[in-house]
Amino acid sequence: MSHSQANLSKLRTQLSQLNCELFELFAQRSDLTRLIQTEKGSTLLSHYDAKREKSLFSELHSKLAALSLRELASFSLLMESHAGAPEKYPAWSEGVHLVGPSHGIQSLINPLLLKETHPELFKTLKLKTDFSFLLSI
Repeated sequence: MSHSQANLSKLRTQLSQLNCELFELFAQRSDLTRLIQTEKGSTLLSHYDAKREKSLFSELHSKLAALSLRELASFSLLMESHAGAPEKYPAWSEGVHLVGPSHGIQSLINPLLLKETHPELFKTLKLKTDFSFLLSI
């Protein structure tokens, strides 16, 4: 095995280990989110706290701003999945907040996450009246 092949093999092993750690963190995050949802109650409004979410995204701004739109979409989908969308959390990726069909990857992303990281793209979203409160948060 050449030095280059050995190095490539070592890097792939490290990536595999990192993937395993990432999946373990996903599972831990899911478990914690489930516990939080149980504490909150049973209605959509009791589960979704837009101000809290905006605060979280503001705290994570530097980390979130370094992500690509695809990575932001992945994080947003993870949040949706863990929070129990569409029953217990808005299904942003399904366009529940948008008037008409959604276009582009930005329409899949939690709008407050998009507002924090790409305000210019947030401004292009055509929000339903029920979600116009997102403009003032």
